[in-house]
Amino acid sequence: MLKKAILSALFLTILTLHSFAESALEKTAEFKTLLSDASQGNEEYQLKLGFIYANGDGVEQNYTKAVKWYRMAAEQGNKIAQNNLGQLYATGKGVTQNHKEAAKWYRMAAEQGNMIAQNNLGQLYATGKGVTRNHTEAAKWFRMAAEQGHAKAQSNLGLIYLSNQGVQQDYVEAAKWFGMAADQGHTRAQFFLGRMYYSGEGVTKNHKTAARLFQLAAENNDAKAQRNLGVMYAEGQGVEQNYTEAARWYRKSAEQGDPDAAFHLGMLFSGGRGVAQNNAEAFKWLRIASEKGHVQAQLQLAGMYETGTGTSQNSEESLKWYRKAAEKGITQAQSKLDSMLSKKTPVESSPAESLPVPPVLVPKDNEISTPEVAETAPEDRGAPENNTSDRAHYLSAAQEGDSEAALKLADMLSEGRGGEQNDAEARSWYLKAAEMENGEAAFKLAGMIIEGRGGKQSNSDGRSWYKKAAAMGYSESALQLGFMYQAGKNAPRNNWLARQWFLVAAEKGLPRAQYQLGNIFAEGRGVDKNVAKAAEWYRKAAEQGLEEARDRLNKMSGDEQTAR
Repeated sequence: MLKKAILSALFLTILTLHSFAESALEKTAEFKTLLSDASQGNEEYQLKLGFIYANGDGVEQNYTKAVKWYRMAAEQGNKIAQNNLGQLYATGKGVTQNHKEAAKWYRMAAEQGNMIAQNNLGQLYATGKGVTRNHTEAAKWFRMAAEQGHAKAQSNLGLIYLSNQGVQQDYVEAAKWFGMAADQGHTRAQFFLGRMYYSGEGVTKNHKTAARLFQLAAENNDAKAQRNLGVMYAEGQGVEQNYTEAARWYRKSAEQGDPDAAFHLGMLFSGGRGVAQNNAEAFKWLRIASEKGHVQAQLQLAGMYETGTGTSQNSEESLKWYRKAAEKGITQAQSKLDSMLSKKTPVESSPAESLPVPPVLVPKDNEISTPEVAETAPEDRGAPENNTSDRAHYLSAAQEGDSEAALKLADMLSEGRGGEQNDAEARSWYLKAAEMENGEAAFKLAGMIIEGRGGKQSNSDGRSWYKKAAAMGYSESALQLGFMYQAGKNAPRNNWLARQWFLVAAEKGLPRAQYQLGNIFAEGRGVDKNVAKAAEWYRKAAEQGLEEARDRLNKMSGDEQTAR
């Protein structure tokens, strides 16, 4: 009882001396007693000292000392100290950052039932930090913490159910866990539950409830919720239509960097809805959205540069932004671009198919809270062999989330190496690897879908995967799309799109694509004939050893000599 009284007195002293110099607290009798007892092995006091130094309560903040005292308590089995030590390892405070050590201490605390550690360990499994990425394990630890009432874990478990990772996708379960977290004021859970009420996934569609939940999250400064609330005010969904409120919420979201909100705000300024009409402000917000890749904003911005609306007229900038929008499949931009480049009347119909979107880091609505990028690339496992043990080896690694192993396994299944040939299984593993952003796997999956191997045949789905592979940087896929659109095989014949896809591959250095561009300019396929451009592309291909390109260059040179 006496020591409890001393501890209470110490914390009163901490509150009193919080802003004093370090020595003021450390010279008190209460602190010296705490230090003495902690040094003699009192884990409760060791924990308290760790807390004091970690938070700078009455002393100068010192993570190194915090680590020391937390470790002493953690090694005695104190679950709070174990979790706190894990957090310091995870963040690199007072120690060299080490996620394996973080996982070790989190696990000790989690196995003793500490719900914060259970959630933290779940996050490591979800992101592959310090442990092999494993969504099933992540779900297990999130559930343990969620069932104890941990709001962040409840939200994370909801995301697991929503995203079909580690558990069977179940919108009803997702809504249940989001609801529990939202009731505790968890902002992201409020946003996701609002989205589910908006769309009617797992719950009865209810725009009023969606708007209320978005409002709660928006007031806690969630940018996506602010943007969605702006949309609902603009459209009059679940709330009375109010453009002034829409503009207010769009601005809050846009100021946090949301490109959709910036686009909508720019359009409100352009039309004078909810705000005074102001072309300069419209230009400002549309430019911000455009630079973040918002394709509709890019189209609008190009038009503003073309006409000098809200900014100085600038043909080069107009072309630049029309080109960006055209490359993402916006038909108006494609038509405008062709018109401006050729100085001809815009064509009546433009290609309906889209070009590749370059790979960019975009926030995903279905990510686990505070996800981090994996520390390292998958281990290089060497060239595949042909026996059963190699297939088993790749299967094991693929099941742990190694995209290269999944690709190698699919190759073996497709070719019948190391066991029976199985197109359906191969297609399944190509899909898994492709979903992990493996461009080669996406390319091979596209081929199987086009051919109808291992599952349903679909030209449109196949083209979609070829485009995804190209967006992942796999240039052979762009070349393949160029051939498809040029020949009208498994795709509508479209010289404009063929040229654009060949250009994507050619700029990646593929000589066959460079050769095709040479042919296009030499023959005037979908463009004005341009011998100089044709020669430029033939030369690039020839320099890489493509004989056909060298022959074309020689022929062009001979024709030129004859003409003289």
